[in-house]
Amino acid sequence: MTWPNGVIPYVISASYSSRERGIIGQAMAEITAKTCLRFIPRTSSHRDYIHIYRGKGVVIHELMHAVGFWHEQSRPDRDTYVTINWANILQAQSYNFQKVSNTMSTDLGLAYDYDSVMHYGAYDFARDRSRPTITPRRSGVTIGQRRGLSQLDARGLNLLYRCPSTGPITTTTTNRPTPTTCNDYNSFCSSWAFAGYCSYNPGYMNIYCQKSCDLCGEF
Repeated sequence: MTWPNGVIPYVISASYSSRERGIIGQAMAEITAKTCLRFIPRTSSHRDYIHIYRGKGVVIHELMHAVGFWHEQSRPDRDTYVTINWANILQAQSYNFQKVSNTMSTDLGLAYDYDSVMHYGAYDFARDRSRPTITPRRSGVTIGQRRGLSQLDARGLNLLYRCPSTGPITTTTTNRPTPTTCNDYNSFCSSWAFAGYCSYNPGYMNIYCQKSCDLCGEF
């Protein structure tokens, strides 16, 4: 499933603290900065939306699932790049290591990405934590990073959603605020500003989070 026009309405559980909402906002901001996808608060007009609730997953990894991506180790060609040690996988979690069919795959012709945020770590869901569940066939690589999107993760998102090659779209022309308006246009602006995104992603923040980035005096 992909989201029409790359717009993903969302609802966040009220059980999250403001700090936790900021972490969710950072994950959304990273995807927004590197692709043409946009996360918007859900309204009554949105039939389809994602509901973000408490769980054990890493936010950006789970958001990648929500926008249409499988685990990297589930690619049809994965046996060329990793060995799955089935005997050491917790039985209830074995489905996470199954390959998807060619028709369901979202590899989009890209190279296998050991650095993908969608790749499991070497010891994830192990019966015996001293032995790996996934062994890379290439020496010297590390799998399971959760720092954020890899270059190929971002490339895959842009391919799947047919984003312009010139880079991320900020918004549609009709919704773009005029320079004389100083306001925040996303409910996460204050959290993103606190996390440093006024400097990290000024191309977006200077337009849509002017108030939180203290830019009102410049207009």
